[in-house]
Amino acid sequence: MASVHIDEVRSWRADCGDGDAVPGPGGSFFEIRFDSVAFAPNEPDLEFAGRVLTVDSPQGVVTITFDEDGWLKAFDIS
Repeated sequence: MASVHIDEVRSWRADCGDGDAVPGPGGSFFEIRFDSVAFAPNEPDLEFAGRVLTVDSPQGVVTITFDEDGWLKAFDIS
């Protein structure tokens, strides 16, 4: 199962001046759900099975890890 630490990402974006990321009623950031069948993918991404992708971004290095079956395993910004 993959996990994304939304609170850490929100705090980081708020520190960068993104008003939508501020926790509370005024902020409406984004949501990544891994617990809803309604939005679950129907099949794994076999092209990326067992692979780790890294991308440079202004916020740091983004690392996306897929398990051996092609399902998202981890998403990290460092």
